[in-house]
Amino acid sequence: MLSISPIASSAGGAASYYLSEEKNLNLPDVSLEKAADAKEGETNYYLKEQSAEPNTQWFGKLAEQEGMLGKPVEEHQLKEVLAGSLNDQTLKTQNSNARNGFDFTFSAPKSVSLLALVGGDKRLMTAHDDAVRFALSHIEKDAAQARQTNPDTKATSFENTGNLLFAMVRHKTSREEDPQLHTHSLTANMTKDSEGTLRALASSFKQKGGIINGT
Repeated sequence: MLSISPIASSAGGAASYYLSEEKNLNLPDVSLEKAADAKEGETNYYLKEQSAEPNTQWFGKLAEQEGMLGKPVEEHQLKEVLAGSLNDQTLKTQNSNARNGFDFTFSAPKSVSLLALVGGDKRLMTAHDDAVRFALSHIEKDAAQARQTNPDTKATSFENTGNLLFAMVRHKTSREEDPQLHTHSLTANMTKDSEGTLRALASSFKQKGGIINGT
């Protein structure tokens, strides 16, 4: 299931919230292991508790271009990104009322969450991560646009940029602390145009002829 919501809090507050949401929860990381001492003809399995695995990563064409792809999401860097700065670049135009970004939350079915988190089937965790990346790649391809205004004619145009920056943060519990495998895909309000300039995402805008542009 996918739910979409704007990141309403400040850049610093959002970065802290999403990365620390589960620090005090204690659902262990477990994997289903085959017992080495099983008798011939028997297949015995047991749950083995493991050290916590990294649950964050950068994803998207912008992450790839900036050398961030697959690297863990650090709070200070996430704060800068949500505030409109990417490494040594800053958004060319930034409205003071603009959103910091969007939270695309992908939630696995309850049965998958139980098998992955309580049953320790790590294959389902991998499948969940792959599915999230697959969906984000299509969002990036189909929805990323930058809006440009001709300084002479004041005419507005929209450019399909095909690049976004996602901070993937995978959680394993719901707010009620029940097992729930879900990933917050924090989508920064930025993209690069064809000239390599960092711009805010185009807001949704309906042009003449019924063509809808913008994110």
